[in-house]
Amino acid sequence: MTNFPVSDEKRRWLKERMEALKIDEKDIEEKFVRSSGAGGQKVNKTSSCVYLRHVPTGIEVKCMEERSQSLNRFLARRELVKRVERLSGQEALEDVKVERRRRQKAKRKKRARMKYGGEKNGSSPKRTIVKHGNLFSNIPDSGPDEVFETLLRTGDVNLERIISSRHATPSGQWCDQDTNEWVILLAGSAGIIFKGEEAASILRPGDYLHIPAHCRHRVEWTDPDQKTVWLALHYR
Repeated sequence: MTNFPVSDEKRRWLKERMEALKIDEKDIEEKFVRSSGAGGQKVNKTSSCVYLRHVPTGIEVKCMEERSQSLNRFLARRELVKRVERLSGQEALEDVKVERRRRQKAKRKKRARMKYGGEKNGSSPKRTIVKHGNLFSNIPDSGPDEVFETLLRTGDVNLERIISSRHATPSGQWCDQDTNEWVILLAGSAGIIFKGEEAASILRPGDYLHIPAHCRHRVEWTDPDQKTVWLALHYR
């Protein structure tokens, strides 16, 4: 099975379920098409949307949930497994596990509220969830795809970390996105050129750009000696 960019546990689960349902990769027609929707540098640049057709059942699946083609390939197969299970009259095992975890979590919360006096007159205390991380941690190894990781998404705002390993916009193509983009280069270096300009703008750590929607541009090159890390904010 393809080495999808997910945990070993998830790959093992997918392999076991496909074998149990007799879903053979040879019976799957797979195509890759360009994604659409809210953009960024990835939109209209690579064919990250995955289309599957399971020949024996005729089930079709289309997945463009993530920016990475390889991750969408895994998600499309996971959805195919669920649909084959439903078609065969079996209850999806994943749905059963999710529901069991949801009930256990609800029971634990109720016991905690009762124990510490948080549940009074049918109300429960509000909790503030603080997320933290480091922009330079968990940098993946080099691969065929740029890595796009969503850090925050709300309404028409999307904040993401981008990791490039010698990646560049394919020759003859231009990025033309529907959203405005504010992007800062955190590590490495890169050259970006805008339509109508003769020379590329060289970006080094700390340099940033504001790119209005539909301002055609392309990434000429990224650092050949180290990974280039970006922080991009897309908004309408």
